[in-house]
Amino acid sequence: MISFQPTDEEVAFVEIADKFAREQIRPKMRISEAKKQISEKLIHDLTNLGFLTMEEPEEMGGLELPLTQQVQVHQSLAFGDLGIIQGISGFNDGKSFLRALPNKTKLKEKLRDENTIAYISSLTDQAFSTLKLENNQLTGKSLPIRLAKIATDFMIAIKDEEQTTHLVLIPYQSDKQVIEGKSYLGLINAEIGTVTFNEQITENDIIAKGEEADEVIKQAEMRMHVLQAAKQVGLMQAAIEYATEYSATRKTFGQEIAKFQAVSFRISKMIIEKQVTENFVLEAASAIDNFDSLAYQKQLKTIHQAHRAVKYITDSAVQLLGGHGFVNEYPVEKWMRDAQAQVILYGNERGFKQLYGMELLGR
Repeated sequence: MISFQPTDEEVAFVEIADKFAREQIRPKMRISEAKKQISEKLIHDLTNLGFLTMEEPEEMGGLELPLTQQVQVHQSLAFGDLGIIQGISGFNDGKSFLRALPNKTKLKEKLRDENTIAYISSLTDQAFSTLKLENNQLTGKSLPIRLAKIATDFMIAIKDEEQTTHLVLIPYQSDKQVIEGKSYLGLINAEIGTVTFNEQITENDIIAKGEEADEVIKQAEMRMHVLQAAKQVGLMQAAIEYATEYSATRKTFGQEIAKFQAVSFRISKMIIEKQVTENFVLEAASAIDNFDSLAYQKQLKTIHQAHRAVKYITDSAVQLLGGHGFVNEYPVEKWMRDAQAQVILYGNERGFKQLYGMELLGR
């Protein structure tokens, strides 16, 4: 049996994150979205509390915390607002590559504290992505990615014409890359956009290649998926709390709508989906921390469940509010938009389900 009982230190850290999310992040949610800008003071406070360096290696000044502790903190912060958390500049998904790389020297030499990394993967079958690497020439257009509009560097996982995997890091250069994208859905602060490339890849741009690149990408994406799933659990919790409170106080036909069977059943299913996802997240995080041979399977199961659950829960919250659910005076419409954007950014459910099935079959 796996125990997820946190230590006193972990409990204290999560409690700080939860309080900060409720008192500092949530009140700035609508303002940040309207201005399409995150408060510098908020970022400064998040940095000082150590929330932005949890995944970074100690040798780079980070906390290098276990995933089991990180997921609890990310869940609390995303409860405040997923849009703000996803829009903060920095290494972001690149931190997981720093943890996964056995030899970090080459990547460390390229990075500065002010760098913002946007990660692009073209290894799986992704519709609308035309990225290709032939004769060391990188061309084509990516899918929408987080932080594209403010990235100083792009980390790209791609195969060449001989099906050899490359992990490259290239700086943003306006004469070689075109960035497009409109903030019309959710995660407005996440600076989502597509990137069109046309440039020559040099040996200096390559961080890892071949089997080494395959393993580094696999390990890094496992960590990324579990961390993203944890953030989605935080969003689920926000939607459940709001919808539950609304249903318990809103009356129709002389009684609270929560007392109607259909409503109570819907809320119960929302809570169950969230609890299942939360348990999957902790199980996968523990498996990765302990180098469990089933870690890859567990993270696939986790991100698939998180995608399904976050869409169901946020959509249900909107429905439970009825017409009010679509009015921007209530936060549930934003959470539904954020959920849809989050799922688009971090892979499709069908793809994860297919990979999970292949793993179960021993492929």
